[in-house]
Amino acid sequence: MKKLAAVSIILSFLCVASYPARAQGKRQPLTVGFSSLAGTETALWVAKDTGLLEKYGLDVTLKRLQGSSLVVQAMVAKEIAISQIGGTAVVDARLAGADLVYLASVIDTMVSSIHSLPSIKRIEDLKGKKLGVTRAGSITDFFGRYALKTKGLVADKDVGIIQTNDLPNTLASLKIGAIDAGVVVAPFTLEARKMGFPELVDMTKIGGPFPFNGIVVTREFLKNDADVVRRFMKGYVEAIAYSIKHHDQTLKIIGKYSRMTNPEVLEETYRVNVANAFRKAPYPSVEGFKTILDFVAETRDPRAKSIDPKSVLDTSIVKELDDSGFIKSVADGGK
Repeated sequence: MKKLAAVSIILSFLCVASYPARAQGKRQPLTVGFSSLAGTETALWVAKDTGLLEKYGLDVTLKRLQGSSLVVQAMVAKEIAISQIGGTAVVDARLAGADLVYLASVIDTMVSSIHSLPSIKRIEDLKGKKLGVTRAGSITDFFGRYALKTKGLVADKDVGIIQTNDLPNTLASLKIGAIDAGVVVAPFTLEARKMGFPELVDMTKIGGPFPFNGIVVTREFLKNDADVVRRFMKGYVEAIAYSIKHHDQTLKIIGKYSRMTNPEVLEETYRVNVANAFRKAPYPSVEGFKTILDFVAETRDPRAKSIDPKSVLDTSIVKELDDSGFIKSVADGGK
């Protein structure tokens, strides 16, 4: 009994002694992935650069991989714990056997455009021609295929799909005529117009709710590290509010990560993504995932029809932050 009592005292001491170390600023290391240098990534960049993730006890390293499909691979390999990617990658991952779950959708609409050579006047004019996307399985790939389908065109059959690897290469490919049109997002939309490539399609006008970009984890990580995920989401949601309220500071952060210096380009990026599209309460939408699943089932994988859209998202943490008043407090407060 004496030995047990002694052990209990030692364990109690260790528990008490470990608490100050955490309180004094020991932060949880966390690797978070993202897939592009476009303005759609702004919320994550702001969360990192303003110290909002550190505020909630996290030591975050951002890791950029070219394309959401590569981010998913890194998540499955447990090289990345959390990522900011589009919903299409989550659906593709589920079909491939990976159990990813979408926690938040900061942009829930198809914020992108298709720009083309001046000779292309309608989507139908792309028949027998080439459309550029960043990578197979990426959000630009989905948008391109979706836009073609609205006019009865079949990707890879009626229109060739060309991978450019990234958005700057999409514009470069347009410039040399390697493709006839390309799917682009801000700020590359402004650059496309300046290069003489008119907007062929505004994707926001042909699509409804859509999980364009948001926060994704594996279900295993959510189960085993729920506290880490919750603290990350607090910093992320606060970063959304910060981005909306702090125009100038956010422009600087966008410029740092996107490597853009032109004020006009930065302003376009902020306007299209942050001012017009950011959602203060970033609930992931069932309707958005239904759009993806229906499209995938009809065009390339019938198995998607059997997936319940509710099974690929989890609104519990955003709801918790909303119901507790946290989202309202960071939206109304701030520096």
